[in-house]
Amino acid sequence: MQTRKDDAATPYNQQQDDGSFIGEPGLTKRETFAAIALHGILTEGHYLQAHDSAVAVKLADSLIAELNKREAEESIEKPTNIEKEEWNEES
Repeated sequence: MQTRKDDAATPYNQQQDDGSFIGEPGLTKRETFAAIALHGILTEGHYLQAHDSAVAVKLADSLIAELNKREAEESIEKPTNIEKEEWNEES
């Protein structure tokens, strides 16, 4: 499954009294990852710098790219049950 940056990270659906749903996509995965990265940057104890937000977004994009890269590699190299023990020894 591909990690797409514009997918909702934590979508929320609320059922109304009439049975219908109101959906809210919330933040995208990219926005969520960037917020977490910015939080980490700020916990280092320095004040927010102009470039910190840009760094957080670049970190989020890098994480998404790495997740997709690893996912592609894993789908190619997934061992069968018979090969699993042998594959684990090689890793």
